[in-house]
Amino acid sequence: MFNIARRWVLGLALFGCGAAAVAAEAPAEPVPQPEASMSDISFFDQKSLSYTYENGWSFTNFFDGHTRITEVASRGVLREPYLVQQVQPDIWFVTWEDEHMGPISQTFDFSTNRMWAAVKYEGRMQIWPGEITAFVEGRP
Repeated sequence: MFNIARRWVLGLALFGCGAAAVAAEAPAEPVPQPEASMSDISFFDQKSLSYTYENGWSFTNFFDGHTRITEVASRGVLREPYLVQQVQPDIWFVTWEDEHMGPISQTFDFSTNRMWAAVKYEGRMQIWPGEITAFVEGRP
């Protein structure tokens, strides 16, 4: 799953930069993937992360080990495995496979309390900016 998400994010990044090579073939040899270390997981483990997108939608995720737990009014409680990687100090990349929306990738910048999500919504790829509103120990 991570390899697919990585290619998807790379394609999105190239698309966002205006590159025409988004539809390029995947490399013949698999690219080595960084493994999320326990220190990466431990940064999120047993914590709740709340954020609000600029469109007004708010979510709170609780991270229990390698599982992201969130409640969506129309879908109930979701439990999805996730991957996380620290990109730079205070910047974290989180990704998971949503049953209905496909791959979702988020970048959180804890130094500015800003976040961005790449999602497929209403049939097209979109980038949703937002604000981190809370990051605390325990369940919401």
